[in-house]
Amino acid sequence: MNAHNTMHEDLEKALKHFNSGNLSEAESLLNEIYHKEPDNIDASFYLGILAAHKGNAAKAINHWKQALKVDANHFESLSNLGYLYTQINDLKSAKDYLLKASRLKPQREEVSLQLAQVHDMLGEKSQALSILELLLQEEPVIPDAYLYLADLKAKEGKLQEAEALLNELTRKAPQVHQSHLYLARLYSLAGRTAEAEKAFKKALELGPQFMETTFEYARFLISNGQGAQGASLLDEMGKTYQHNVQVQVQMAGLYEELGNFEKALEAYTKALDLAPGNEEIKNKRSQIYTRFVPPWHMEMLSDLERNEAYQKAIESVVKENSVVLDIGTGSGILSMMAARAGAKHVYTCESSGLLAEAALDIFKKNGYSEKITLFKKYSTQIPPNDLKEKPNVIVAEIFDSGLLGEHAVFSFRHAIEALGAPGCKTIPQSANVVGRIISLPKQKQIHPIKDISGFDLSPFNKFRVAEAYLSMKLSATEHEFMSDEKDLLHVNFEKPWPTIPGNHSQRVELEFEITRNDNIHGVAFWFKLNLTNDISISSAPERKDNHWGQAIAFFDKELAGKKGDVLGLTLCYNDIKIWFENARIVNE
Repeated sequence: MNAHNTMHEDLEKALKHFNSGNLSEAESLLNEIYHKEPDNIDASFYLGILAAHKGNAAKAINHWKQALKVDANHFESLSNLGYLYTQINDLKSAKDYLLKASRLKPQREEVSLQLAQVHDMLGEKSQALSILELLLQEEPVIPDAYLYLADLKAKEGKLQEAEALLNELTRKAPQVHQSHLYLARLYSLAGRTAEAEKAFKKALELGPQFMETTFEYARFLISNGQGAQGASLLDEMGKTYQHNVQVQVQMAGLYEELGNFEKALEAYTKALDLAPGNEEIKNKRSQIYTRFVPPWHMEMLSDLERNEAYQKAIESVVKENSVVLDIGTGSGILSMMAARAGAKHVYTCESSGLLAEAALDIFKKNGYSEKITLFKKYSTQIPPNDLKEKPNVIVAEIFDSGLLGEHAVFSFRHAIEALGAPGCKTIPQSANVVGRIISLPKQKQIHPIKDISGFDLSPFNKFRVAEAYLSMKLSATEHEFMSDEKDLLHVNFEKPWPTIPGNHSQRVELEFEITRNDNIHGVAFWFKLNLTNDISISSAPERKDNHWGQAIAFFDKELAGKKGDVLGLTLCYNDIKIWFENARIVNE
């Protein structure tokens, strides 16, 4: 047997391996052939295919260019180079190779369609349209040409022309499901919901196996007030394709788009179970997790001074007979501090299911699973009988920059009255709120919103809550204090004030002596937590790495401050917030 025949047989074996999916065997044989016969076009071409399959674009390009050195008109190498250069966004090279391939075999519609796409991507609309219009004249009908041209017309805003093309395609090729899907998109865009739903159903009837149609129909249903039907459709898909990574990823993306982050997380987790090494899916799931743990939570954990203060307070209060209730466990750090300090038992709660699961894992990892009982609910939802012993120590860090915004007073009051033992202690015991009037020249334009860059944006104020304060880190913000510090409010967590409903408030008249000439924009306030009689932690601007920041209550309009004058205003508070009213310069 001569060498040529042997080479031919080896090539046939390699192609059999290639076609049966034994790619490593195919690659090994093809490499042998290529090294013995570098001018073997088939070996170069299929080695390029294998390299592209592995994601090695540079190697694939080199192999196909080698094939073209042997035969400059090798159609498959030309067309594949055109496709690959399109994928890596080298559009000029893609166009050059596709033009050559198209001239060699003008009847190959897939090359013409790819060339039209490249022209479109390069902004050469007329060339793209010319190619597509020629393809529309072909027999039999080329559906992709109609679909692509209709898509281009729609993007140009020529919706009637796009609709006409799609209707023409449905007449000529009634079994093509994509024409109905594209019509459904157009109708939905135009607000023709009844026609859109009919087109979606027809597309699903003709192509029930096409997942894209199902996803789009589910999105359509949900966005048009049929959330239950849309969610049911997605759930069915999830069950049908529970072992399909791409379906789970697409489902997760749609759930995320619709704001159902728990379902998105569930789908991404299923996808990762199927493809545990996929970094892209891991990153997407991590982004969903951040929806449940806001950035300030990480800042809170990194506030080492806060952590140390709480630890010292817990160690000074918690004894062997202590039964502790930690309200809002988060990462579980305060519960574990109490357990480590020798508490008899620790009860804690967390309303977020994901945070609760993470906390349980943390308790187990640190050896405190037996000593800490976690309730997956708010503290106000814990049945008193579910606690085997009443807590005699209540600890919590549920404070925003304005102290009361996370319902701290309400939570402590309920825990003391409904869950705690008589005379139970709290950490913190109390808090003092202090404040100063402030000038914030760079913030005045948006509190309230008015002229920005020469435009009147005041209608945007409807998205602003006038009484709400803004959390800000003054250490990183240009500002000037316009008064000395003044005591605003004292809060006793062990003996909270009687309930003040959200539609009521306590009111205190205050006066600040103005200490400089400048415009006044609001009140900055912060607090000192008295964890015990001897241990405290502050959210004042001068404390570095202070995760709480400061609360800024802006006035409705700036006031001209003059040194020596007095600013009067009304401090208002209830169980959940602090705000200020009636700011004015008082004439002495």
